[in-house]
Order: sequence, then structure tokens, then C-alpha cells
Amino acid sequence: MWMTLLVIIAFFGLGWRLVDLQYLTAAETRRKFEERSIVEEIEMPWRGEITDRSGSTLAASVRHYNIGVDPQFNGPLYPEVARVISPILGIPQEQLTRRIGPAEYLDTKTGEMRPVRFVSVANAVSHDTLEEIRAALKTIGADWDVSSLPKDTRQFLKNVRSRGVYVSREVQTRHYPNGGMAAPVLGLVNSREHKSPAASGPDYFIQYGANGIEAALDEPLAGTPGRVRKARTELVEQVTDRFAARDGSNVALTIDRRIQEGADKAVQQALIELGAQSVFVTVMDVNTGEILALSSAPSFDPADRTTFKEEHSRLLPLTEMFEPGSIMKAIAIAGALEENAVTLETSIYCEKGYWAAPARPLTDLPHHYEDLTVKEIVTKSSNIGTAKIAALLGDDRFYAYMKEFGIGSKTGIGLYEEAGILHPRDQYRPVDFTRLPIGYASAVTQLQIACVYSAIANGGTMMRPQILRQIKERNGNVIIDFKPQPVRRVISARTSREMMQALQTVTETGGTATTAALDYYTVAGKTGTAHKYTGDPNVPYDNKRYYGSFVGVFPASAPRICIAVTVNEPEKNRGYFGGKVAGPIFAELARLTGQHLNIKPDKSPEAPDQLLSLNVDD
Repeated sequence: MWMTLLVIIAFFGLGWRLVDLQYLTAAETRRKFEERSIVEEIEMPWRGEITDRSGSTLAASVRHYNIGVDPQFNGPLYPEVARVISPILGIPQEQLTRRIGPAEYLDTKTGEMRPVRFVSVANAVSHDTLEEIRAALKTIGADWDVSSLPKDTRQFLKNVRSRGVYVSREVQTRHYPNGGMAAPVLGLVNSREHKSPAASGPDYFIQYGANGIEAALDEPLAGTPGRVRKARTELVEQVTDRFAARDGSNVALTIDRRIQEGADKAVQQALIELGAQSVFVTVMDVNTGEILALSSAPSFDPADRTTFKEEHSRLLPLTEMFEPGSIMKAIAIAGALEENAVTLETSIYCEKGYWAAPARPLTDLPHHYEDLTVKEIVTKSSNIGTAKIAALLGDDRFYAYMKEFGIGSKTGIGLYEEAGILHPRDQYRPVDFTRLPIGYASAVTQLQIACVYSAIANGGTMMRPQILRQIKERNGNVIIDFKPQPVRRVISARTSREMMQALQTVTETGGTATTAALDYYTVAGKTGTAHKYTGDPNVPYDNKRYYGSFVGVFPASAPRICIAVTVNEPEKNRGYFGGKVAGPIFAELARLTGQHLNIKPDKSPEAPDQLLSLNVDD
């Protein structure tokens, strides 16, 4: 009877305990078990590389690791762990042995003493060092008679060899092997700390692009994090569930590292020599729209955050809006030629340098031009002549050509860019149509202007500027292969040829940009010198501050490359005209680009004025 009673009481007690565990305190019991035994870790993906058009690395990630040990996992073999890894880490063996030995701590929530399950060993360990540590752990017990060891010790030895030291946190840092080259194009990567989804899991960091290509293509570059869920006891750790991380894709740009490097050096040198506020450059393939270089100065070094300034991260060819001055004249003249309103030989009276235009006079002073042909108006950069050509075209048709050439619209390059300013047609007064043709009363970005001249040079087709070449998986498989994208035809091939003839005279003797002439290539281009807008209705323009620009295409006989150069606020006593400050920068970059791309010369250095067939009329 007593035995029966005891069995019944035991079954009732067991039943009550099962009810208590499964229903009454199930949530709390599960939580305590998971805190002690279940670990969920985030597996971070490898951020993709950014390369130039030939595969040279521009930005890549480097992994560093924070490592530690689990004293319970290593058991009595922790002194052996300390012995083999101390010389690798440069930590005295005795000190390391004390640090990683068994220990307990007080759980303030429950009041219980619990074994320490993690001890930090070292932070920011390189991948090579981590592999060296893992190899050293495998040597523990190599000369032991394992069969003579107790079963528990054999399990501890197995654990130590496989995971005596483990990664507690993986940290990726972005590496830029070329220093500050193309920094505003590439952008920056920042890190954001996230809490582990499991209470027992370590916190982790996620990298994200802050600007430039890193931000614009953050999603494909970043990849997708994975998760690893593990059940851990004193002797065994077992993966119970795993969702593998997907590494980020690699991105190949159309940028050419050699040309970009030359552009960066040129703008930085010009910034200093001219005392300018900024200098920026666009180098573009006129036939494909591919961007070979985008450069801004001042810039920054992405590896040195101590000197970083937010304003220096702006990619000025895409974000600096400015009234372009005379480099805008090509649109009015191209439109008039296209509509047969004029020919290159049409004579325009230029009012001896002073024209009482509607509402406000317009001048060419200090020059006093009288009759100039359309070609000579381009050569001399006559404001009056250009405004009169635009009047022959007609305000509405001229405005339509501005729109067709992309003024006031984003180019669609895929990076952050400004649209420029072109007000609705009905907001412009008659006086504005004497200023719009010469580069005032609207605002552009340098990239927009490079697209305009590329269209004029390539036969009349606006190309979408392209900075992305390919997106590839890490194994090299191409995901997206970007192709040249024609947008629309703006002028005919005939008008394109005529414009190139006229623009070619700008770099000849008597033109405004002889400093941009090259020994081995014919150059077609245009200068621009624009007063900076003040915003003051009484004094709208500052006669001491300028944008000096030059946009050129070479070889003029078979156009390949467009280079746009803008100098923002050069010191006036060092020269400020576009031909003087921007022309030499163009010439330097054009020489480098022609040599690097092995572009065939079309001009003899022994007879620099003897141009090919496009200029036979001169």
C-alpha cells in the first residue's frame, strides 16, 4: 500500500511538473534555456568590389575579426590553447592562461552563479592571423596517445582543435588602394551597429554606402546577411539551422583609372595654382556616352576621416549648377544651322561692340566687331552675333533646342545629380532671349554641357551618359551588362560637320582658346567666361568672380573624346578667362588621354596650322 501510494504521488508530482514546464512557466523556461544553450549569430556577406573598366580595383572590403574563447567549451585544455596562440598574438602565455581559464559570474536577474561562456582574446585580427591561429589549434595533442584519454577529455580535444578560438564579431573595413583617387565618384561606406536577433547572440555591424557609387549601388554591393542558429552545451556545439549569406556583387565602372588619376592631379594642381574655389572635369566618350573620368577639387581621402568635410564629397560635375557663359552658344548656332536660318558664311552685323538690345544693352567690349560670318562669331565668341543668330532662329524654336539638348533635365547617369535650371517658356521675357543664347538666365551642370558637345561631335545624337559598365557575381558571372543608350537625335549629321568646322577655329590662331591646341590632334571646342550671379537685384552679377570654362572634342576630324573643364572663382590677378584658366587643363588631359587610348593623330606637329579636310576652307 505504501509503495502504491508513493508511486501515485510520484506520478502526480511528475505530471504537475510537466504541466508547469509546458504550460504554466513554459515561456520563462524556454527563455532561460535559450539564453544558456541557444546562440543565433548573423553571418555577414562580403561587400562587392568596385573596379574600373579594365578590372583594376578602386574599392574593396577587408575583413577583421574579434576573437574569443568559451572556457566551458575548452575545459581542462585551456592552458594548451594559451600556449599555442600566445606567440601568434604577442600576448605572454601566463597572462593569456589566466584570462581564458574557467570562471563564474553572478546573474543579477536570477541571483545564480553561472559559468562564463565568452572571454575576449583579441580585436581587429586579420584573416591571415585568424587562419594561423586555427592551424595552431589543430596541433594540440598531435603527439598524445588519444586512445588513453578519458572520453570527456577526447571530446574537449576535438572541440579545441575545431573551435578552441572562435570569431565573436566580424568587422569589414573598406579599402581604397588608390588613396583619394576618384573619391567623390566612389563615395564612402559607413557602419551601423545592430542588435543580435537572439538575446545570447553578439551584436553586429552592417556597412552601407553614404554617397557616390557606394550609395547609388548599395543594394547589389551589400549582399544579404545570413543567420546561423546553434545549440551549445558544455561539450558540444551543433548548428541547428542556417541561412547562408549572399555576398555582394562586384561593380565595374566605365571610369579609366589612368585617365581618372591624371584628371585628379590636374584639378588639384589647378586649384592651388589659380587660387580657385573649385575645379572640376568631365571626360566622356562622345560616341558611347561612357564616362572615362569625373574629377572634383577640393576632394578628400576616404581612408582619413579626420580631415573629411561633407562639402568636399560633392561630385561637382553633377552637382554644381552654374551659368555657363559662352560655352552655351553652340546650342543657338547649331539650332540656326539645322533650321537653315543661317549658314557658316552668313554675315551678321555685330554693332561695333555695343548693341542696344531689347530692354538692356549687350556688348562685345573691348572688341568692336562689325560684320562677322557665323563661323567667325564662333571663333571670336561674339555675344552680339550669337544673340542675333538666336533671334533669326526664333525664341520658341531656340527654347525648344535648349530642351532637346537636355538643358534643365537630369541626364540619367544613375548618380545623384542636379537638373540645372531652365524656366518654363512663359516665364522668360524678350530680354532673356538675348541672354539665354550666351549662357545666362539658365543654369547647367558640367555633365549636361559635356553631353551637348558630345552630341554635336558624334553626328547629332544625344547619348545617355554611362558610368556603369557591368554588375557581376563574385565568381565573374555577368548579371547586367550596360550598353550605350542613344536618347534622341537633336541635329543632323550635316549640322554636326558644320559645327565641328566652326568650333575647330576656336583653338587656332585668332581664336579664344589657343592654349587648348594640341600638337598631334585637331581640337574643336568653345570657351566660356561667366560672371557669378549674386542674387542681389540691384547688382545681379559680380565683376570680380567668374566661372572659366573650356569644352573641347578631339580629334576633330574623327571625334572620340570630349573633355569639359570648369574653374570656379580663379583669382582675378592670375587670369580668369576660360581660354586662359581651363584651356591648359584640357590640353594636358587630352594629351594623356590620346596617348593612353592610343588614338590615331590627325595633325602634323611640324605644320600645326595644317589641319585635315574638315578645315580646308580656312
